[in-house]
Amino acid sequence: MFRDMNSEVNSFSRTFVKEIRRADEMERKIRFCAQQMEKGGIVEDATELLTYEAESNWRQPSYSEIEDLDHKLTRLETELKEMNDNERNLQRNYLELIELRHIVKLTAQYFDEARRKTSAGSFSSENDSTALLGFDEIETAPGRTGVKLGYVTGVIHRDRYEAFERVMWRGTRGNVYMRHTDIQEELMDPATGEMITKCVFVAFYQGGVLETKVKRISDGFGATNYPCPETYEERRALQARVASGIEELQMVLARTADFRKRVLNEIADSYEEWYIQSMKMKATYHTMNLFNFDMSESALIAEGWVPTAKLYEVQRALKDVTDRLGSGVPTIVKTTHTPEMPPTYHITNKFTSAFQ
Repeated sequence: MFRDMNSEVNSFSRTFVKEIRRADEMERKIRFCAQQMEKGGIVEDATELLTYEAESNWRQPSYSEIEDLDHKLTRLETELKEMNDNERNLQRNYLELIELRHIVKLTAQYFDEARRKTSAGSFSSENDSTALLGFDEIETAPGRTGVKLGYVTGVIHRDRYEAFERVMWRGTRGNVYMRHTDIQEELMDPATGEMITKCVFVAFYQGGVLETKVKRISDGFGATNYPCPETYEERRALQARVASGIEELQMVLARTADFRKRVLNEIADSYEEWYIQSMKMKATYHTMNLFNFDMSESALIAEGWVPTAKLYEVQRALKDVTDRLGSGVPTIVKTTHTPEMPPTYHITNKFTSAFQ
C-alpha cells in the first residue's frame, strides 16, 4: 500500500498523466473491439472471454509490448471501421437493387392501367373525388391531340404511405393518379440493421409543375425514387441488369462477412490478454503518480506499507525486474520506523478470503 507523496498536486498535473490517457484510449479501442464481436455474433457478452486463469495474465507487460499492442489496436480499429463503412455501403447498394427489382416487377400493371385511365379521360385517385383538371379539356384544347403523362416510381415505408397519399392528393389538388403495392419481404435498413416493411408506389401526373410537387412531397416523406422504363422491353432489360447486380453483390457481401468473421475470431483469441495488459498499464501509472519524481537524480521515490513477512518477496521481485530489464542501477529498498498507525492487515486462507 503506497502513500500519496503528491497530495498537493491535482490529478491533471501529475507526471504520468499522458501515459494514463494513452491507457484510457487503449481501453476505448478494446471496448470497441468487444462491441464488434458482440455485434458480429462471435460472443453474446465479451466478458465471457475473461477467465483470468492464463499464467501470462500475471506478468507485467513491458514498454515495447504496450507499444506493439497500441499500434495493433489502432490498426484493428481502423480496419473494423473501414469494414463497417464498406459493408454499410454494400448493404445500401444491395437494398437499392432489391427495391428497384420490386419496382420493375410490380409497376407493369400500373402503366397499363394509367393508359386506360388516360384513354377514358379520367385521371384521379379512385378513393377521392374527380381531379380538378379534366383530361377531356386537355385533349380538346387547340393544337393538342393527347396527354403525355409523366410519372415517378419509388419505395416508401409502409406505415407512411397513407399519410403520403393524402398529402399528395391535397398538394396537387387531385391531379395525380397514384397506385401502390406492398413488398411482401422484409428489407434490412443499412443504417440501423433493423428489418423494415416497405411498399412500391407510382404517381402519374401531367406537367412540370406537378412533377416538382410530386418529387418534393416524396422527398419530404423519406421515399426513395427510382427511374423505371415505361416500355416492356426496357423494363425487361433493366430487370436482367438488376438481377445480375444483386447476384454479384451477394457474393461480395458473403466474402466481406467471412473476412470480418476471421478478424473478429482473431480478436477473441487475444481479447483477454489485451484487456488485462491495458488494465495493468493503467494501474501501474496510477500507482507511479503517487511517487515523488526526483528530477535531479532521475529517480522515483515511493513510500508505502508492506508486511514484515513479505519484505523479502518485495525485494526479490524488484531484483528480478531489474535483472530482466538489464538495468545497472539496483532498486533500493529501505525500511524506516514511523509513529503512524499501520493499516489493518489480516492473513487470509481459502475460507477467510471470501469475507476479509
